[in-house]
Amino acid sequence: MKNAAFLGLVVLALSLEGALLAHLPLPAVLSALFLLFLVLERPLVHGALLAFCVGYLSDLLLGTSRGFFATVYVLAFFLLRLPASRVSGGGPLFVTLGAAFVTFASALLGFTVEQLAGPGHSHLGDVLLALPVQLLLSVVFAYPVFKLCLRLDAQFSSREDDFAFRG
Repeated sequence: MKNAAFLGLVVLALSLEGALLAHLPLPAVLSALFLLFLVLERPLVHGALLAFCVGYLSDLLLGTSRGFFATVYVLAFFLLRLPASRVSGGGPLFVTLGAAFVTFASALLGFTVEQLAGPGHSHLGDVLLALPVQLLLSVVFAYPVFKLCLRLDAQFSSREDDFAFRG
């Protein structure tokens, strides 16, 4: 149930972000922040599957080619999972630095996937030009999005424990 609630939150947030991005020249950052939550809080298999779902929802709701962000976020999840498993924390500074790292890594990994498997229309200069705005937005919204995901997780985790079979 908590995975369905998480994906519902992702759909709502990405829909709002997509509507705003249609009118403002800003890069998308919310999906990378959800990826940070998955890297820090979910087990390996569930996290990888949810990273794929977040990426695919990003593809559908933000208008990129299908499978692009799904591939990028699964690769980024595995790439970022190793350093994240070595450290622990959840304070504002840790989450903010983690969001900056996830945003930077997913932007460069997205560029790499685009060059290797895509049509190769993006240029490194374009990626580096959008990166400061992406980093600024991810730093500003990182901790509120992370705390929202934690609260949603805690809300639905307690309900799942209430319905456990006690034989």
